[in-house]
Amino acid sequence: MTTSVDGLRSTLEAFYREASMEHYLHSSGQKEALEIFPIVLRHADIFVPDAVRTALAARDAATDAAERRRATCLAWAVAELCMERDLAMLADELATAQAQATVTVDGEIMPYHSVSVAVQNEPDRERRGALERARLAETARLDPLRAKILRRHHAGIRELGFESYTSFYGDFKGIDLHRLGDTVAGFLERTRDLYLEHLVPWFEEGIGVPFSEAERHDAAILFRMRERDACFRAERMVPALRETLLRLGVALDDQPNVHLDTEERPGKNPRAFCSPVRVPDEVYLVIRPTGGYQDYRALFHEAGHAEHFANVDAQRPFEERMLGDNSVTEAYAFSLEHLLLDAAWLGEHADAGGEELRSLLHRVHVYYLYMIRRYATKLLYELELHAAVPDGLAAMPDHYAALLTEHLGFAYPTETWLDDVDAGFYSSQYLRAWMLEAQLREHWRAARGERWWASAQTGAEMRGLWSLGQALPADLVAAELGMEGLDVASLERRIRQGLGGGRGVAAR
Repeated sequence: MTTSVDGLRSTLEAFYREASMEHYLHSSGQKEALEIFPIVLRHADIFVPDAVRTALAARDAATDAAERRRATCLAWAVAELCMERDLAMLADELATAQAQATVTVDGEIMPYHSVSVAVQNEPDRERRGALERARLAETARLDPLRAKILRRHHAGIRELGFESYTSFYGDFKGIDLHRLGDTVAGFLERTRDLYLEHLVPWFEEGIGVPFSEAERHDAAILFRMRERDACFRAERMVPALRETLLRLGVALDDQPNVHLDTEERPGKNPRAFCSPVRVPDEVYLVIRPTGGYQDYRALFHEAGHAEHFANVDAQRPFEERMLGDNSVTEAYAFSLEHLLLDAAWLGEHADAGGEELRSLLHRVHVYYLYMIRRYATKLLYELELHAAVPDGLAAMPDHYAALLTEHLGFAYPTETWLDDVDAGFYSSQYLRAWMLEAQLREHWRAARGERWWASAQTGAEMRGLWSLGQALPADLVAAELGMEGLDVASLERRIRQGLGGGRGVAAR
């Protein structure tokens, strides 16, 4: 039994290293079966309540803020692993059921997991709706199991001695979730007219029906932006990333700790991903280029994670290298991803110019606003959902559909009321990351102009921040640059600037 904080730290790092490598091998197509449970068994002595109590005692005994943050990270990680062990059989049952499930549409049988991709790429609205309905029926069939997992997760938190799901995650993440909810509720109200002003013309032109008839499956194909695929060619993806990083003073091919996996393999995940196996010594950036706007977004986002982890100071303790506030690594990932919102960067790297570039910029900013509004709404819903456990869940499917329909404009189905939930309020960390990234960009742009991303000075400042790992939460990262914590104002300014201040930019 691991009883010391040092023992917890060592065992936890070994577990994360082995689990991350297992996920890398499986998702990169080098290993067919994902075998996490044997890794859990090898490190079983940290998946127990006593380990949580050891870390909490260290937090209580901490003599400074940094030591307290590290102990909090350990306690949170161990508590989550305790609950994952408890939920493992149910989670495996759900994952297996989804992997084996099929749906039938017009006599065609297809895997459940492939339907969402088919929806994004189906131009015929009637068939797209049929695909969506078939997928939703299968989603609903598994809802009793999802609800069981949700209730058991809540019970596990109480059994560890914590008051509630919301207070558990708010405490360990260091986020006042209700205050953040109030902040994003104000954002939703202030940007509603702007959102509809720019979305509706694009939707009605692209989908060909009145916006009053818009459904969720319409959003899937609209924001897929297939008509812009030629602007983002597959063979240009990795060169564009290399060139961008080089201007920031980062030579991707000269980083021995960053393993760029571009090999084609059957079973390789088509979406780019990052596996930080040993931070900073062994980081995998996995790519299977197919092209298109969404593929570029995913690559640059994951490259942001990879560069963050690869540049962490190796002397920092494990908690600061691999744990902490994930709002921070998400902000660094967004810093690269959101170059696809930058007119000058797109002018160099997208095959678009003139009117086509102007139209592209408009659409990517509408999508940006949609995503922020979606996650803001998800946070508001998740706060209410977790307050309703265990006895008030019956009303939540209708409430979910009504809330997302109200704030996004597309008719959302009731069936995804649990499938669309981010465990542990991860939606809050995306929202904080969007705020921090907007503040970082504003800071760099003010210092170095519109082409801030082509400055070695910006790159040096980025590497300085990356070297901290996640020693500081997002609000303190902002303070490092002289800002007064996180602020939604920078985010809102960026959106309004990108959409021309709400002057009705044409959609075509």
